[in-house]
Amino acid sequence: MPLDGSTAPALVEAMGGGRFVLKLRGAAVGCRTLAIEYVATEIGRGLGLSLPAARPLHLSAEIAARERHAELSELLHKSVGTNLGFEYLPGAEELPRYTVPRVSSDFASMVVCFDALLVNVDRTARNPNVLFVGGDPWLIDHGSCRAFDDASTAFPALRDHLLLHRADDLEAALRRARQLLSRRAIDRAFAQVPAEWWEGSPPADLLHARLEAGPTWLEELERFRREPPPAIGPPPDRRPAWARRPPGQ
Repeated sequence: MPLDGSTAPALVEAMGGGRFVLKLRGAAVGCRTLAIEYVATEIGRGLGLSLPAARPLHLSAEIAARERHAELSELLHKSVGTNLGFEYLPGAEELPRYTVPRVSSDFASMVVCFDALLVNVDRTARNPNVLFVGGDPWLIDHGSCRAFDDASTAFPALRDHLLLHRADDLEAALRRARQLLSRRAIDRAFAQVPAEWWEGSPPADLLHARLEAGPTWLEELERFRREPPPAIGPPPDRRPAWARRPPGQ
């Protein structure tokens, strides 16, 4: 079953059992985005945040050959080999767009710290990437993390983070993150990724550097917090006035 997303995910059942959201290497974003998602997932789980477990899954040529839909068949043939599966979360509810969740300051602080470390610019009011399962928040979709390309501390896009103005204790979150993410822990996260997915050398050193620069990007986040929060609400109604009239008028 195809799902929405830039990595062309599909809901699959593995031969050994279990249902997974499978992200395909043959999608336009390529294998490197799968590598970024894998490492980000391991880092987030290492920080005690709830993210669906990631697992490499093999797609055989035989399965790809069974697909009759031409466009999907082409994508599956491009994706033969190792792809990335994520634990399926039954009963998950997507956070309604333009709605800020009621979460604790501790949770918000750690999520913002996690996203700032990885420079995840894709957790905004327009695209929260937060699911709720039994009332508990889970984080998904981390292919847009920029820290794997640049360890710079200047990332203005983080000022639009969904939870930035609920994150009241970023200093404690950073301190906790630096306790949990030893160099060995980060290297272990990178070691789990199939080497060919990086299309070059695994950029572990960039993430080490980003973590070391924590106090600097913490200052940047606090500066963003002093700015007014971004407007959160439905997009403006751009229909003509006659189309917005209530029925009967």
